[in-house]
Formats: sequence, structure tokens, C-alpha cells
Amino acid sequence: MSGDKAGGEPRIIAFLCEWASDGPDVVTREMTIRGLPNVKVIRMPCSGMVKPAWLQAAIQGDARKGIEPADGVLTLGCPMGDCHFNEGNFLCVERIARLSTRLRNRKINPERIGQFYYGATEGAAFLADVRKFVAKIKNLPEPAPAPEKAAKPAAKPATAEGSAGQ
Repeated sequence: MSGDKAGGEPRIIAFLCEWASDGPDVVTREMTIRGLPNVKVIRMPCSGMVKPAWLQAAIQGDARKGIEPADGVLTLGCPMGDCHFNEGNFLCVERIARLSTRLRNRKINPERIGQFYYGATEGAAFLADVRKFVAKIKNLPEPAPAPEKAAKPAAKPATAEGSAGQ
């Protein structure tokens, strides 16, 4: 697990809708989830703005840039049907469903992605679900490395025989 070396806690990246996660009872000044310093927060205007590529990049990391993969990633949006931007939370659900299929095809466990939909006044329930998510991530097997793309074989040069008949 690529988690925090000191406590053995899994490293989690959380993309939070600022309308659904308002308040110091959820997010600390250090941009972590209250009581869970291993859950790093990235605030978004809306969960519908979270790009699946960001979630995938967080899980896979980027060795070329020295970015370690996260053990899990989660999104928080407004309650379904109550999005400040009308349909952002529905967009997020659809995008994560497609991403989950793509991850499965790449042999990456889609259970490493969590999605929650709570209002700003439901901080305690959200925190309880984040704790459950962290515990689930902690118990998942080590993530398999992303498969390398196989290089295409080089084209064979034309032989004198093959080009003589033309």
C-alpha cells in the first residue's frame, strides 16, 4: 500500500463539492478531512466538474513526475436531485460508472473509488462514510500496477523478392 509511512494509513484523495462540504466540521485548514490527515482534500465548485481522468491519475500516479499513486479516491456531491448546479451530481455518477468499467479493463479495482452525496448540514454522516471508505481501502489487496502498453513490433523491411514482382 502506498499509504502514509508513519501510521500505515491509506493515502486518499478527496474531490469535494464546496456546496456539499461547507464547514470546518468536515475540512481542516490543512485541507484534510477532520480526524483523517491521510485524506487530502481538493475543493471543487461542483462534483460535476470532476474529470474522470483526474480520478484515474490520482489512483495510478505518475512516476515520471514523482507522483505516488493514491490508495483510493473519493468524490462528494450534493444530494441527488438537489445539486446547486442542477445536474452536476448526476454527471459525476455517470462519469464514475464509465471510469469504473475502464479501470476494470486495466485490472485496477474500481472499489478504490468512492462517491458520496450529502448536503452541507450532513457532515457527521459524510465523515462516518469516509471512515468506512478508508477502512475498506485499508483491507483491499495491494493495487496491481497499471499494465504497460506493449510496443508494436517494427515493420519488416521489404525484401528484394517481395518487391521484384511489382
